[in-house]
Amino acid sequence: RSQGLGAALREERSMKNLARNLIEFVRSNGLSGVDIDWEIPTSEGDYEILMGFCKALKSLAAKESEEFLVTVAIHPGQEMKMDPGIVEVADFISIMVYDNMCQQPRSAPPCYHSTLEFSQMVVDRLVRKGFARKALLGLPFYARHVNHGEAKTYYELVDGARSESDDMVDEYYFNGINTMRSKIDLVFNSDLGGCMIWELGQDVSPSREDSLLASLASYVKYKATPSKLQRRKQRKERKRPVREEL
Repeated sequence: RSQGLGAALREERSMKNLARNLIEFVRSNGLSGVDIDWEIPTSEGDYEILMGFCKALKSLAAKESEEFLVTVAIHPGQEMKMDPGIVEVADFISIMVYDNMCQQPRSAPPCYHSTLEFSQMVVDRLVRKGFARKALLGLPFYARHVNHGEAKTYYELVDGARSESDDMVDEYYFNGINTMRSKIDLVFNSDLGGCMIWELGQDVSPSREDSLLASLASYVKYKATPSKLQRRKQRKERKRPVREEL
């Protein structure tokens, strides 16, 4: 489905034209930047072209002296094929850690498409590759049937869940609130850049207690707020006199 993108990027002239048009579209609509989701590069040359496109976007946007975000979305495993220098070009790299229907590792159904264990495996690779600080861990707001893979939204299934610990209703596997919290722990513990959600329209209203977005927002705020002990330590550090070494 991204065949046209690859063709446009392989020639420098059309690449720069596309970059200029995207920048103009972003500016005229008051957006923050672009996300590049090329599904999928098939060769080493394609990954080099992707890097070149990111550079072109940043370079052309910088001429206007305004901040312009460039993010890249990839599937688990693609990080191993990308130039490590992408972390110096892209602002964030979104890892779509879902839709794993028994591919990584190879196994037979039932397939649980976005487990915490799968996320841990992918994060370990990101850390080894040096991508962690720019990586956004993908979180799904939808389910897949563990046998045939059909998708359903979280809002279609959540009323059948018995508690925040439930991850499955009628053989449709999803990430319940507790699993989402565990993935946020993984983000913080691994010093990732953050998380990415696909997608908000699949959640229930954020006014509901079982909203994934509302639960994630409150848990991230809790994780990011220093404890009393941490605040006390920070105050002591600020009061400590600075010694000048001569």
